[in-house]
Amino acid sequence: MRKFVKIIATHILKRNSTLKNSHNGEICYIFGNGASLKYMNLNHFNNYPTIGLNHICLHKQFENLDLRYIVLIESFFFYPFFKNPYSGRYQFNYFFKVFYNSIINSNKNFRIFTNISNILNFFFWRRSNYLYSFNTKTMTSKKNDIAGEFSFMDGALEAGIAIAINLGFKKAILVGCDYLFKPTFAGHFYAFGPEKLIKNQNHNEYEKLFSELKNKIELEVLTINQDTKYSLKSHNYTSYTNEAPSYKENNEIVDKKFLEILRQAVEKKQYGNKI
Repeated sequence: MRKFVKIIATHILKRNSTLKNSHNGEICYIFGNGASLKYMNLNHFNNYPTIGLNHICLHKQFENLDLRYIVLIESFFFYPFFKNPYSGRYQFNYFFKVFYNSIINSNKNFRIFTNISNILNFFFWRRSNYLYSFNTKTMTSKKNDIAGEFSFMDGALEAGIAIAINLGFKKAILVGCDYLFKPTFAGHFYAFGPEKLIKNQNHNEYEKLFSELKNKIELEVLTINQDTKYSLKSHNYTSYTNEAPSYKENNEIVDKKFLEILRQAVEKKQYGNKI
């Protein structure tokens, strides 16, 4: 079975070859889903192409970004039913529903980088580019090929940066990537309430990532008023945009109908924060 999957996957991954170095020497934004986005006006960030992570398309202002790519590498995400990793039960996938509907309502012509396990959802076939690790367990720059073996599959940020390298970007500015803040922000822009501060976080989960991709791409972090706990250049939102941060609640930046779907996801224990 593994040999068969490898043969099929190798053929499918060749589609990604046309994208390699297509943005050679350019600068991009990589947008996470952190609660810091509640303080930001996204209209300030349309001067560079954007790689969006996970559910950035739920933000009302995402259409004002120059969004070229979305990275959502979770296995078996693009199916209406899935096995809930938290409860172990097979359930209707509410996150798929809200993501699916937000794309349908969008006129954006972006590409989706996703796990090859999602290939059977034919709605996304025309705009999807698939990634496969070929069972590689260790993240390594030696296996960073969107058209071959891609080892950066542990999380969206890891995949987004590795994809930016493949696309030829010389620099990426990380926005809404709150785990990089010092102190760390916890929470999402689509959840209710302000961010939580994690002051006593002793481990640096991205240390391996930045070490592995050192000298491959220039990385900078945009924060609210915080510093970054990594050896990356950081920008303060106010100095970068000439605008003071202004907090907005989730119902101001996410459509009400999407919040209702996410609320159902909380009820089914597919997401842990209050909507």
